[in-house]
Amino acid sequence: MFRWLQKILCRSPRASGHLDQRDLGCLGEEHACAYLLKNNYVILQRNYRCLIGEIDIIAQEGETVVFVEVKSQYSHVPIAPERKVNARKRKKLLALAGFYRLRHLSPGTPCRIDVVTVKISPENKPSEIKHYKRIV
Repeated sequence: MFRWLQKILCRSPRASGHLDQRDLGCLGEEHACAYLLKNNYVILQRNYRCLIGEIDIIAQEGETVVFVEVKSQYSHVPIAPERKVNARKRKKLLALAGFYRLRHLSPGTPCRIDVVTVKISPENKPSEIKHYKRIV
């Protein structure tokens, strides 16, 4: 994402230090991208939007195009962030990936859908990152 646009979309923390949900998501996506780059992925696109919805990250691992859903939350929240990717969300991710594939990829290009969860510490630093491959 362009830095100037990121500054508009990702505001600074509130006085309490906690980010609102949108900013927490932005921060989680930043950490997810850093994690993917560290693990030899190439980031092709972020926040791809179409009529159906949005794909957080589109990356490439070798020959495979990977559609990545990022789930972020503070580490003190008891519910695991991966539990937020229910059957309805999986169905939507499948539709989004199919739409992108038809519009932008050659037939036969290998693809998969992954989820990266990011738990954020009270200091707004990543305390845990998990990567779930082929969730659909």
